[in-house]
Amino acid sequence: MAVMETSNRLRELRETRGLSLDRLAKMVGTTHQQISRLERGERRLTEGWMRRIATALGCRPSELIEAPGTVPAEALAANDVVEVGHEPYALIAAFDARAAAGAGAAGTDVATQRVLFRLGWLRSVTAAPLDQLAVIEVDGDSMEPTLRSGDHVLVDLSQRFPQRKDGLYVLRRDGWLQVKRVSAHPVNGLLTVRSDNPDYESFSDIVAGDVDVIGRVIWLGRRI
Repeated sequence: MAVMETSNRLRELRETRGLSLDRLAKMVGTTHQQISRLERGERRLTEGWMRRIATALGCRPSELIEAPGTVPAEALAANDVVEVGHEPYALIAAFDARAAAGAGAAGTDVATQRVLFRLGWLRSVTAAPLDQLAVIEVDGDSMEPTLRSGDHVLVDLSQRFPQRKDGLYVLRRDGWLQVKRVSAHPVNGLLTVRSDNPDYESFSDIVAGDVDVIGRVIWLGRRI
């Protein structure tokens, strides 16, 4: 494949993830000038660069030099990406551990099945490596009407810092899982953990280190 095709693919992946040259450079541990040179084809995308950039982008190194929609044989053999109708789908581990939207459900951390997600869509919502994503089931009513018992949520395990972004997070306490809405005070960084159901108590002024954050909920699936 020509150098220019490779550079165009790198720029496309970066822009799809909403990353600036500066941001990607910091993630890779280099300068934005170096990333810019790689994108313009002024520097060869060596195997070392491919590994470092792929880690930062949350993709396979081969994706940096492949045409969109292609899936290499090694990825199919690894059984983490499959091709359906000439389009790649990611197989995300689903765990037999329900994130309780109430009192909590013990997590066994044992994957019982895999759930298919279209890779193109998945990469539009997260740049996390596939092994840093998990599907778990919600149990309880404390997050109603946002989440209902029986809903399935996709959790980005790489997003463990509510101080950076408020949202729904899966928390672990004493071996039990809960999904709650977590926000951080803009000045002191203390967390507020609350339920959307007003019948449940909320908690504030929590030191971030006192909460075991498993990951951030980025998608939910519901049976109608």
